[in-house]
Amino acid sequence: MALADWYTMQTLSVLIVDANQSFLGFTVRYIEETYARYVCVVGAARPEEALALALTGKPALVLVGLSRPVVAALTLLAELRQNGVHHRIAMGQLGSAGYAGAALAAGATAFVDKDRLQTDLSPILHDLINRQICEREA
Repeated sequence: MALADWYTMQTLSVLIVDANQSFLGFTVRYIEETYARYVCVVGAARPEEALALALTGKPALVLVGLSRPVVAALTLLAELRQNGVHHRIAMGQLGSAGYAGAALAAGATAFVDKDRLQTDLSPILHDLINRQICEREA
């Protein structure tokens, strides 16, 4: 799918950023399969690539994994906030309370645990999908 299409064809555009290719692939597949009729998902492994995609595609939601290097992920969160991306969610491992605080301070609007991603992310996605549908019908 062309970049120009990924944010217009579906109800909700989601950009997932994580240096861990296995986790990135799993998360993209999970969201695509679970919300197939409602979302379009694009993945990026590097913060620079993610920022370029976010600025051109203007996704409704960006999920940023706090993988190594964490500083690059925190910088990306701050840049996303400065560039008007409204929903920025940081993802980290269990026991990373310090990372959660740093991510929120850097500009994340929420933090979800990677180990509870399906549980913690579902209400957020449902809310954003419902909002998007209501806005398009208005």
